[in-house]
Amino acid sequence: MALRFRSSRRARRGERGARRWLAALLSAALATLLGVTPAAAHVQTVGASRVGLQPRSTELYEDEAAGEYEATTKKLTRQPVEVGGVEFANPEGRPVVSSAKVYAIYWSPAEDIYHGDWQHLINGFFYDMSQAGGSLGNAFAVDTQYTDAEGAHATDSPAFASAYTDFDPYPEAEAACVDPNPLSFIQPKSLHPDVCLSGKQIEAELQRFIKSRSLPTGLGTIYYLLTPPGVTDCLIEEGGKEDCSDYSGQPEASNVSYRDSFCSYHSDINPGSPSNGGPETILYAAIPWTAGGLGNYDLAEADRTPAHECQDGGLAKAEPMIQEEPNQSAKSPDGGYDTGLADLIVGQIASEQQNIVTDPLLNAWQTHAPGGGEGGGNEATDLCRDFFTPTLGGEAKKQEGTEAGTLYNEELYGGRYYLNNAFDLAAVRVGYPGVPCLKSVSLAPEFTSPARVNAGEVVGFDGMESDIVLDAGTAYAEGKPVTTYPTFEWSFGDGTTVKGLAPSAPFASHPTSEPCEESPLDACAGSAFHTYAYGGTYEVTLTVTDAGGNVASVTKKVTVDGPPPPASSSGGGSVSAAPVSSPSPSGASKPTKRRARKAAKAPLPRPVATAIITTTSLRNAIEDGLKVRYSVNQQVAGHFEVLIPTRVARRLKIKGKPATGLPRGEPRQTLIAYALLITTRKAHGTMSIVIPPQTGSRMARLRHVTLTLRLEVRNASRSQPKKTLLQTAAKLRR
Repeated sequence: MALRFRSSRRARRGERGARRWLAALLSAALATLLGVTPAAAHVQTVGASRVGLQPRSTELYEDEAAGEYEATTKKLTRQPVEVGGVEFANPEGRPVVSSAKVYAIYWSPAEDIYHGDWQHLINGFFYDMSQAGGSLGNAFAVDTQYTDAEGAHATDSPAFASAYTDFDPYPEAEAACVDPNPLSFIQPKSLHPDVCLSGKQIEAELQRFIKSRSLPTGLGTIYYLLTPPGVTDCLIEEGGKEDCSDYSGQPEASNVSYRDSFCSYHSDINPGSPSNGGPETILYAAIPWTAGGLGNYDLAEADRTPAHECQDGGLAKAEPMIQEEPNQSAKSPDGGYDTGLADLIVGQIASEQQNIVTDPLLNAWQTHAPGGGEGGGNEATDLCRDFFTPTLGGEAKKQEGTEAGTLYNEELYGGRYYLNNAFDLAAVRVGYPGVPCLKSVSLAPEFTSPARVNAGEVVGFDGMESDIVLDAGTAYAEGKPVTTYPTFEWSFGDGTTVKGLAPSAPFASHPTSEPCEESPLDACAGSAFHTYAYGGTYEVTLTVTDAGGNVASVTKKVTVDGPPPPASSSGGGSVSAAPVSSPSPSGASKPTKRRARKAAKAPLPRPVATAIITTTSLRNAIEDGLKVRYSVNQQVAGHFEVLIPTRVARRLKIKGKPATGLPRGEPRQTLIAYALLITTRKAHGTMSIVIPPQTGSRMARLRHVTLTLRLEVRNASRSQPKKTLLQTAAKLRR
């Protein structure tokens, strides 16, 4: 099995070629990053603090890289992948953040020093990131492949809870805390130009703020504490050594002040230090102002300098190096050209968000040196630091006033941002095309229907055409990591279904099938054989669940030549399925008392039900109803529910009841459509669930949406009532 499955569509060939080119471009860089020695680790212990640090430049560590990029596809195993003697793994399955609320706190005692246009841009990013959750079209979707021992996936859907400006005065600086290069303000009264905060003081203020406002704690909440220009954040070690968010002198490896500086970091306050966290654990990121001063006329001219090291890590070789500000379009409200400086802060937030959800307690997904040890490693975004490809628009050249470019490579809910790519571990485990640094993922099931099919002959369906980027993940068996692969489920339209892992599940539908080799290079469960007993037209549906838990389906018709099925083989009995607004179905006749007593005495098994959304077009679902394929093994009465993510419903102002009984950790859903299902015996068929016109008109604004289908049925016994609840999901595109 390949990272990107073979596609039969001509339109994808160019994209595949681009990915091959990008893979070759990134391979050498990835080898360097994965080969970084513990001395260059980004998870570090500084004094009493253990932090996941974003150094100002990763270029300084190139000479410490060890090993070469190994051809891991030559020998694929179910063990953590090692590259250059270093593995990126979560060996013990420590927790990831599977759902989270995010709070932004601006610690700025002097009024308006953290400019309102900066806050507006940053808060807008938090909102856009929250609203774009669940989409595969952004870098955060890459994080869903990272799991923990409980099987939870790192979230790509953080909920933006609120932002708040903290006007508490800054404490007096600790003796060892000294700003290496204080800013010079044209109006010094607006802010003291020499404020130095230690990491301990940052944590103390955060704890005080949370407690005083009764805000939540635990692994389901993330806090960002942001400080304005002129405030330096220093992590202080014994002996007065400082790692600060500012530096003096030249940005070069020989300069100790520069070498020890950083752009941001994340950490935790974990009372009692439980390895899996607790209800009082506080997850946070410190985001100091490391965006420089280009276009900021509040600063003296000497301090209107760029800060591209905190955007490209110093690895960009173009001269002169240019920082990118996609949201600087005109003069700022204060007459300067500095609104776009907040784009660099947004970039730091995005990197820390990905590192927090994959490594919240600094003991989960990192690179690990052979033999373990106390040292830390690189986190998810560290491995793709400095990759911002491909860009979607804007210009790289300097713009008048800002002296910055306007490139952007992410569109989140309409907002344009320049964000670091995310690391795709699946690309290391499965070699084709092996692109380890991505800004989005794909999940598009695909197969080509066979032609001229005759009843009784064996025909094949090749799901390996599918475009599946997250095609390798991690589960934990007896506490040890095991590589997993996507799940393929086939529904052949005649009541027969086949489901299994790709590539490790055998298929019994072929008369000469044999167990598959446990190798992702074998097209096993991704391809299926089937024999149709009778002629007719059948709808074949392929549903794929990737390593990130994302689900998508495709349905195609197959025409079979041969005698029609006898009346009894079509599913047996009458079937009625109608929207809730329709009158009671005529096929559901009332049983006689004698039949009821007889049915009550006979033991009935629990209903077995299957259902799948076969519609792939959002427009078709709105105009013609949501097509659903279902099957039940006995007489049942029940209903379908169609759910939409609550965050999407609120955005579109769609009214509906909140869904109850959802699996633990699943985002909230809103009920938008409902239909009854009543059968008189075993049955299977297709039905359309009508989406209310007003809801449909609002949904028509979307480019894509993930709908959840739930089917709840009960048997016909009053004395032995048994229920079955089934839930599935599908992504529809306009």
